[in-house]
Amino acid sequence: MPERADARAKWQMRLWVRLYYLFNHHNGRFAGRLEPATERLLHELFWNYAWSKSTVERANLRYVWFIQGSENHDLMDLSNAFLALQALAQLPDYRDRRLRDGNTPAAHVRAWTQYYRAWADERVARGLLVECASSIYGKYSIPELINLADYSADAVLRRKMTMLLDILWADWAVEQLDGVRGGGKSRVYQGKYARFGNRDSYRQMAAVLRGAGPWTNGRHGHTNSGFVYCLATTDYRLPDMVRQLINRQQRGSYVYVSRRPAKM
Repeated sequence: MPERADARAKWQMRLWVRLYYLFNHHNGRFAGRLEPATERLLHELFWNYAWSKSTVERANLRYVWFIQGSENHDLMDLSNAFLALQALAQLPDYRDRRLRDGNTPAAHVRAWTQYYRAWADERVARGLLVECASSIYGKYSIPELINLADYSADAVLRRKMTMLLDILWADWAVEQLDGVRGGGKSRVYQGKYARFGNRDSYRQMAAVLRGAGPWTNGRHGHTNSGFVYCLATTDYRLPDMVRQLINRQQRGSYVYVSRRPAKM
C-alpha cells in the first residue's frame, strides 16, 4: 500500500534511490549488481512512494516556495518521488500506468523537472535554504540535492543543482573556522547541537566531501538518514575556490555579517 511505503521508507528513500541508480541493470553506474528480485521490489516501492507523494499539480511553479511540513521533509517527500518516477517512466511495466491524479510517470517527471529548475534558481536568488545552517536538518536536505545533481536525466537541472551546491558550500566555507560555523542560523535548537561545533552536520558532511578524517565511526548521524553514503558515492566535488576558502579561514580570524533566514 502507498501508506505503508511512506511510513517505512520516507527517511530512507534517498538511500534506496541512490542504490537503484548506482546498481540497476540497464543504466546504473555499476550496472547489474542488483538482483532482479531486489530490483523489482524497488520498482514497487518507488511506485507506492510516488503514488503517495506526487501530483502534477503540486509541481506547479506557484508552489516553488510552498513548504509542506518543513524544508527537509518537503525535499524528502518530493525530490525522491521525482527520481523514483524518473526510473519508472523508462520501464514497460510502469510507464503507461496512471498515478492518483490520472497522469503518467513521464508527465510527473516533466513537471518536476521544471519545478526543480525553478526551485534552484529561487534559492540562489533569495537567500538559499530556509533551514539555514541548521546543524540538525542540513543532513536531510543536502543529500537530496546531491541526488538531483547526480541523477536527474535533465542536463540543465543537473547543472543548476550542482551550481546551487557550490554556492551552499561556499556560504558554509565563508562562515566557518576549522569547521565550526558562525553567522545567522535557523532551526538550531538549544542543547548539544548548539553547544558543540563538532555536532554540526554540515561539518560532518564537509569532512566526507573533503576526504578529511574517518566517517564510519558513528559521528555522522543515525543510519536512517543515509547521508554519509550519498556523499561518499557522489560525483559532486567541492570547487577549488571553496577548498581555498576552507583552508585560508582555518588560519586566521575575520569579521563576517549575515542576515538569515531566506525568503521566509
